Amino acid sequence: VKDMAAQSSQLPPLEESIVVSLNVGGVKFDTTAGTLLKGARQGSKVLLDVCRTLHAQQGHQQFSVHVLHGNISLDRNGSVYSHVLDFLRDDKLYHVPANDRQALMAEAKYLGLKQLEDMVRQLPQERDLVIALSQLEKNMSHSSSHLSDKLSALEHKIQTLETKLCDVEVKIEDSKFRTGADLSRIDFIRFLANGSACGMRLAGMKLPKVDLRNLDLKGIRFDRCILSCASFQNAELDGCSFKGADLAGADLSSSSISGADFTGAKIDERTNFEGAKWEAELSFTGEIVTVQLPPIDG
Repeated sequence: VKDMAAQSSQLPPLEESIVVSLNVGGVKFDTTAGTLLKGARQGSKVLLDVCRTLHAQQGHQQFSVHVLHGNISLDRNGSVYSHVLDFLRDDKLYHVPANDRQALMAEAKYLGLKQLEDMVRQLPQERDLVIALSQLEKNMSHSSSHLSDKLSALEHKIQTLETKLCDVEVKIEDSKFRTGADLSRIDFIRFLANGSACGMRLAGMKLPKVDLRNLDLKGIRFDRCILSCASFQNAELDGCSFKGADLAGADLSSSSISGADFTGAKIDERTNFEGAKWEAELSFTGEIVTVQLPPIDG
């Protein structure tokens, strides 16, 4: 403990967030000065030299660790240093294969990291793993019948869900048929989910009575689409194009229409813009039949 305290007092003033490139036996790692300082505080003279070397680079001093093009180079077994860095970062080891443990112990001793040595010693031995695996196989054998029943029940649930999904899809298609729409609300939600909606061109599509409330439809081009009695209530329509579209009876109330283009759109007295909001200039010429638009400040 005294040695560690004395060594801590010798630590150079390094910015812990500095990224450091390590070349260990030809295997390259990226870490931070803070991770290496942590090892030095635990008594590693090798890592103390590394930290001194990093500090000395600015002053062109020379220490026992070779510096090449800004990298720290150690002539050691690089295959296990990912485990060393795991220990330094998180104070724990993750999965260490049995054939790496002897090499990892050697590196722990070389670095002078006593806590890492203790951790490697406490790792389950291969014999213990074999016993545990054997016990697990016995338990699985005893419960195989129970698991089989659960699997059958799960398969039945999956079949039931697939049947319900088919019913939903049939209903969606039936809804499209009844309204004469080329696309449904579900189709638009799918487009939005896979990121293909923005900038999408839907020129000339039949979308009467389509329900697009509360959806983010920014940038979609609805040019020449039939959107009579469609619902865009509270939708985000910024930058959308409705050139030549039929918006008779459409509900755009409380929607956001900044920069939308309504050139040549058909709008009648039933078209609802109540509470619509915009900041950028609108293009708004076309077939308009006595419709009250909201004030420009929304």
